[in-house]
Amino acid sequence: MGIAALVLGILSILLTVCTGGALGAYMIFAALIGIILGAIGKKKEKTLAVGGLVCSIIGLVLSIIMFAACASIVNEVDKELEEVDKAISEYEEDVDKAISEYEKDIDEIFG
Repeated sequence: MGIAALVLGILSILLTVCTGGALGAYMIFAALIGIILGAIGKKKEKTLAVGGLVCSIIGLVLSIIMFAACASIVNEVDKELEEVDKAISEYEEDVDKAISEYEKDIDEIFG
């Protein structure tokens, strides 16, 4: 149990850092399982289990922070994309108005 907790703790830390939090939700579950295994394993393999417990707790905290940061960034990007879409729509309306005015002018000149 202690070895599994240690592996899951280290894995949650490394994959959270290496993927920039993109796998944050999965690493949260891995860290939680590592915490459970570490707590259970403290009865038999104290040193490995404590190491696994510590790594899993660090992995859990890090995964939550990175996952929240990624969610925040995605939210901000979505807001910016909405503003860009609105600006493009306004630009298209302006272009359509300009084209219709140009067509009116051409019709007046060449009848």
